[in-house]
Amino acid sequence: MNSTRSWYRSVAVQFLVALAFLIPAIPVDAQVQRNPGTGFGDGRLLGVGYTGVIPDAAAGAGVLFFPSESRLGFFAEGKTTWGTLRDEPSFLDDPGTFGPGISRLRKEDEWNVFNGGVVLALNPDFAVLIGGGLAQRTRFVEFVDVAEEFSFLVEDPQKSGNRPNGVVGFVLRVGSQVALRFGMESDPRMVSLGGYFLIP
Repeated sequence: MNSTRSWYRSVAVQFLVALAFLIPAIPVDAQVQRNPGTGFGDGRLLGVGYTGVIPDAAAGAGVLFFPSESRLGFFAEGKTTWGTLRDEPSFLDDPGTFGPGISRLRKEDEWNVFNGGVVLALNPDFAVLIGGGLAQRTRFVEFVDVAEEFSFLVEDPQKSGNRPNGVVGFVLRVGSQVALRFGMESDPRMVSLGGYFLIP
């Protein structure tokens, strides 16, 4: 599981780096070229696609919606962690009381995040978003038994639970029916990104 999660994180980081180089290279005429009714605020517009928080909640989906020829729209999204450490053979539901020789090795969080909010179109190709929602965190801690040379995972209930989440970001239309989404989340406090297929 750890190797799989590390692979997803590596892919996500490479994707971010690629986007950082690709966006400035998009020609201006490609950014503004669109079919009638596909720009933000041009009319009824639905966006459906992927959104995730990198790297801790990289699996997700989202929608944005402009109901009419108005600059104000709405968005909703859900994101989650790939897999779960509960499936690891070393996970213990009830670890009991720790004895001597047990040392804390590392901690890792899993997330379920649900957001909603408003989107404000500044022009047909660029919109800002602001919203909030609920973030459910599950904190796992790995301990190692120095004497026996084995490790095990347990959930930390004191650090697990629900908390409010805030998000701010922007949406950039890069084609007649494609838009990219970038943002920052408060919990988990990381970068979020995504993309939408736009349907007039």
